[in-house]
Amino acid sequence: MRFAPTPAAAPDDPLAGARYRVFTDLPGNEPSAAISPDGKFVVFIADIDGPDDVWIGQVGSTAYRNITKGTLGKGRAAGFANGGSDIWFGSKPFSPLRITQLMGGSARSFLGDNAGGPQQ
Repeated sequence: MRFAPTPAAAPDDPLAGARYRVFTDLPGNEPSAAISPDGKFVVFIADIDGPDDVWIGQVGSTAYRNITKGTLGKGRAAGFANGGSDIWFGSKPFSPLRITQLMGGSARSFLGDNAGGPQQ
């Protein structure tokens, strides 16, 4: 007599019934993006003005604000921290992560200077 395992029930799809919208229709590349925990903002890396920069926009708006203004280098990733009140970002290769307030301010080192990986 052989017993076959009972197949597990498929998990519910958390995106079932979700509505999708295009957030940007900007020229260039946008390789990384994150949605704020409250769903009101999107932060993304894009090369809109030439070099990679970190941009933020409000969901439902077509206005975007450049956070890094040419100081990012080659963008790696960006996201939200502290419940969405801060934005973190990093660049390649192995630069320290930086953090700034959602509504503006100076970027500062986040997690120390070696958090981005080995220094070259």
